[in-house]
Amino acid sequence: ASFREDAPRPPVPGEEGEAPRCNPG
Repeated sequence: ASFREDAPRPPVPGEEGEAPRCNPG
């Protein structure tokens, strides 16, 4: 994923449920 953790990225099928980028930690 070449998206910044600060930028809101859409829910990608496969990555959702692994590590929430929207939350710090």
